[in-house]
Amino acid sequence: MALKVIVTGQPRTGTSFLTNLVSVISGYSLGPKGGLKTPDGHNPNGYFENEQIMQIEDELLQKMGGSYQKIPETPKGWHKGYGGIKKRLRTTINRGKIEVIKSPRGIMMGDIYHDMYPKAIWFYTRRDPETTYGSRWGKKISRKRWRAICKKREEVWKKSKVGSRAWNIEYDSFKWNFRNEWIKIIQAFWLEGIKVDWSSKKLEECKKLWKPRRK
Repeated sequence: MALKVIVTGQPRTGTSFLTNLVSVISGYSLGPKGGLKTPDGHNPNGYFENEQIMQIEDELLQKMGGSYQKIPETPKGWHKGYGGIKKRLRTTINRGKIEVIKSPRGIMMGDIYHDMYPKAIWFYTRRDPETTYGSRWGKKISRKRWRAICKKREEVWKKSKVGSRAWNIEYDSFKWNFRNEWIKIIQAFWLEGIKVDWSSKKLEECKKLWKPRRK
């Protein structure tokens, strides 16, 4: 089973929504529903994130000397190791017949996935850090620290092998012009020779998934 699509982005930028949308557009599997992170008050519409993959990614970040909040150093060639982690990721993906994953941590470890699945399509969600700060983090860390974390993640992402070829999707643009961002996703598949349904009926089906998150 080859992983076909990876969705990543900064926290609270709409990665959950986009992962679900991409799965509906493509018909690709997110894996067993029982393996997805359970919705909660922070994301009542669903996370669409495989918990086993998330745990393995967290372990990798720890081995790299970082965490979800502490961005690890990524010196040249860092991704050539970690054979055990790669094997576990591949086994989880194959066993669950997973074709699409949401990986916010992918912004810091994209080169690992590139080693394993060089042909995967990447989508990167974008949203203003000031907005994402207010959406959840305002009571936990300072605005200054949040901006610094986002900036560091962006730097790591841009120097990765996948940062320059990912499709940038503007989350807030769905509110003003849903079709425009939807067409970007369609184009990404078509340019890879993957034909997907882009009929008006499919567009209306996808619009029903749009539920702007609260701040």
